[in-house]
Amino acid sequence: MGFGRRAVFETQRSLAHDAFDVTYTKVGSSFSAPVRMLMVQNLTDATLQFSVSGGDTAADALNDHFVLQTGTQVIFDFSANRVQDYAFMFAKGDAVFVKDVGTPTTGNVYVSVVCGVGD
Repeated sequence: MGFGRRAVFETQRSLAHDAFDVTYTKVGSSFSAPVRMLMVQNLTDATLQFSVSGGDTAADALNDHFVLQTGTQVIFDFSANRVQDYAFMFAKGDAVFVKDVGTPTTGNVYVSVVCGVGD
């Protein structure tokens, strides 16, 4: 039994520690396709708050969704152990936003996404 899906990475998004503050700032571009797998890394020296929003501007990031401590990451894998041809996904046009909880002085935030060809 074959499952004809191919995983495609979008270009990694990043944001330097000094490019955001206590208000939400978008990390790179919005998703160009539905996202099956999302990895967010906080490689700064401070705790940060994140929002994944269905919008293109910081005004769309209305809710706090998760916090990442210094040097940690989170992976949302909506395709793990999936057999059917449907799954949860972050929508095309969604984006990741970040704001300070602490005050970073070094490092970056990184966002990596995997899309399925044909989604």
